[in-house]
Amino acid sequence: MAKLVLDVIPDFVGSYLILIVDILAMPMALIFETNSYYYGIYIL
Repeated sequence: MAKLVLDVIPDFVGSYLILIVDILAMPMALIFETNSYYYGIYIL
């Protein structure tokens, strides 16, 4: 699964991935409950 994610994400986005996750973290935390967010989505 990790290999599939790496193949889908372009190389230039990799350096900005943590910034993208940071920007999306608050809205996603409000939408999803805490456990499903940290144990399911954040692993990606």
